[in-house]
Amino acid sequence: SKFEQELAFVQSLASPAYLRHLAETSLLHDQALVAYLAYLRYWQSPEYARFISYPASLLHLELLQNPAFRADLINESVSKQLNDALYFDWL
Repeated sequence: SKFEQELAFVQSLASPAYLRHLAETSLLHDQALVAYLAYLRYWQSPEYARFISYPASLLHLELLQNPAFRADLINESVSKQLNDALYFDWL
């Protein structure tokens, strides 16, 4: 269903490696994807957020609204910082 597909995609945004992949393949410069990311912000509302298993996905979704953040993801140090933040959140 559309709900399940969107949920899976939003949750995939929790992965710094996936975000870096999107940056490396230039998908984050695709205006259709940028518009889709803006559309997906409805997942931040409590009505939908309760289905999210990986809270970092909502933070990353919000960060992806920023063009500078999308551009910075190409830098390995940025994805490492995201990865480290997730690691320390789980400790």
